[in-house]
Amino acid sequence: SLRGRLIAVHWDDRQDVLSSWTM
Repeated sequence: SLRGRLIAVHWDDRQDVLSSWTM
């Protein structure tokens, strides 16, 4: 569903931010 995709994309963004912070 569109909503699920939006949440998944948002989560990916957060994961990216966390990775950047770790590095």
